[in-house]
Amino acid sequence: MELSNHTAAPTEEEPGDITLIPDWYVYFMVALYADSILVVPGNLMTVIAFFKYRLRQTTTNILICNQSIADLLVAITAQGFILTNYHPYGVRLAMKSKLICLFSLTGLMFSITSSVCNVALLTVERFLSIVMPIRSMKNKMRMALTFIIPSWIILLVINSVPLLGFNFWKPGHQCLTYVVSPAFYSYVIFQPMLLALVVIALLNFGIWRIARKQINRCKVKPAPKDVTPSGLLSEKQIKLNQKVTKMQLTLVGCFYIMYMPYICLTLLKSFPPVASWKLHGPPDVISILHEISKVLVGLNSALNPVIYAVRSPHFNKAFRSLLNQSPVPQLA
Repeated sequence: MELSNHTAAPTEEEPGDITLIPDWYVYFMVALYADSILVVPGNLMTVIAFFKYRLRQTTTNILICNQSIADLLVAITAQGFILTNYHPYGVRLAMKSKLICLFSLTGLMFSITSSVCNVALLTVERFLSIVMPIRSMKNKMRMALTFIIPSWIILLVINSVPLLGFNFWKPGHQCLTYVVSPAFYSYVIFQPMLLALVVIALLNFGIWRIARKQINRCKVKPAPKDVTPSGLLSEKQIKLNQKVTKMQLTLVGCFYIMYMPYICLTLLKSFPPVASWKLHGPPDVISILHEISKVLVGLNSALNPVIYAVRSPHFNKAFRSLLNQSPVPQLA
């Protein structure tokens, strides 16, 4: 998350002063801690249910587990962000220690970009499942792993660039993305994230259109009375695909609503439209809205497991079994 942003970057002659942190930051600190606490139970249950009940029969389930791991990573790396930007001791420490500042930024941005990438993979998988479905289970799992593993490695390498020397950190300066490495975070991280969300929105609109046509086609052509067992299976598969598609659209819709304000406000603060913002920082209302957007990002990670439990037939049954300590459910 874009870091402390209530002041402009201090000059060399005038080092950053932690007394400039507004008093209302304490409320957002508590909110971010609450986000972190809420993220853990649901996403941990998702990962446990995936492995305990062997939910590897669909690519969507594999990607959901992958998203839960990314959400857990957001909760973990957010602790460094909160420490170095909301606690006076942590802010002072980040101003003195280059490694603490850079590791805090790198860890958090890695987890956030991973979440965006995983949602993009979910969107592409659902689009391909509707347009050209893959019947072989082995092919589905292989395709999922082919994209998941390289994406984590690539994102880790990209987000490690500031650690490798591409940064402008100086003692006494706040640990801000647009101060530590403005060009890198703006052009390599946030603008591609914004573009990715636009592409994701277009793809999901296409998914919605195709799914709507399929539902209307099923209503127009009801199943015959003398349905064979294979026909029944096909009917169940169609209904299951519709449920999974609705879950994915709900998931991406919530993600879009909660991430877009954060990305747009971060870019607005990275490229101030008014010259006075560069000297004195943006108005308080912009800073407050930016802090709210960070809370929404954390809340999105906590909300995802609720969507899985309500919308995903596989995870719904698995969660019920996990909470009731009942035998492994029969998953269609």
